[in-house]
Amino acid sequence: MNKTRKCRKCEEKYPADVMLASNKDLPVNGTLKAYYYCEDCYYDTFEHCAYCDDTHYTDDTRYIEYMDETVCDGCFSEHYFICKDCQNSTNNSHRYETVDGYWYCEDCIWDNHSKCGNCCDIIHHEDLHYDSATDEHYCDSCYSEQSIIKSYSYRPTPIFHT
Repeated sequence: MNKTRKCRKCEEKYPADVMLASNKDLPVNGTLKAYYYCEDCYYDTFEHCAYCDDTHYTDDTRYIEYMDETVCDGCFSEHYFICKDCQNSTNNSHRYETVDGYWYCEDCIWDNHSKCGNCCDIIHHEDLHYDSATDEHYCDSCYSEQSIIKSYSYRPTPIFHT
């Protein structure tokens, strides 16, 4: 006689050999209990994380479109970010952070930002100053250092030649 099991989600009975088990549900009396799902309900309820290779509830995962992969929230927060401009999820290795603390992807960062010609901080175009003498763009603090006309209290750093 074929043994049947009831799907935890849809509560339909199926042959036991086609049921998929999960131990992601809450422990019962301190021990993990495996719950069984039919194939449709299992894949509606769980996703496989491409990064940590574990199974997670679908609500605890994110789909990364450009990679065509699903990752769990833990792996996402550790290895990915959301670009401030395009809102796409991107790997941290392609992350650019501005002095304002915002993260941008490789495709968006240079649309509205540039590096300071002195300190190399990434600054929004509106906050950069152009110095025609050096043909560079500078942040506020570096621009004041680059200025030709110095304040009365300015003392240059001496350069000694031996």
